[in-house]
Amino acid sequence: MVQSRGRVFLVVAGVALIVGSSAAAATAKPSPKAAFSARVRAIGTQAQQALLAMPATAPSNPTDAAATAAELQAIYQRVARRMAALTVPKAIAIDFKILRASYQAAARYASAWREAILRGTAQQAADASHKLYLNPESVRGSNAMARISVKGYYFGTFFH
Repeated sequence: MVQSRGRVFLVVAGVALIVGSSAAAATAKPSPKAAFSARVRAIGTQAQQALLAMPATAPSNPTDAAATAAELQAIYQRVARRMAALTVPKAIAIDFKILRASYQAAARYASAWREAILRGTAQQAADASHKLYLNPESVRGSNAMARISVKGYYFGTFFH
């Protein structure tokens, strides 16, 4: 009888320990790394949704093409502005600054593309479009994102 009470006590104590640790884990705050990654991921998700909402076909006239470039500029500006508002962990501060600068540059290149569409030649518009997608800031931003990922931060597919 004493042994069975001891076993029952151990079973009850074990169940209480499991329930208590599960409740503590459910209410535990996420790590600062996970919380920061989630905030940046939210920025990327919103930007990705805005990009996906844009027309899938190429604009048929210069006015529509300029409007598309202006939309891109606004999206990239919003990403850069929201990234600038974050308190960045020291471990990734330099790389995050490079990443943010790549979106600031993308906004400038989108603006230049828009201007070339509206006021330049077809060749100038093509060159500006090329510069928007293939520029050194974008490469530096991608490299910075790779270094950030190695440090255990994951910002979602928009930033990769």
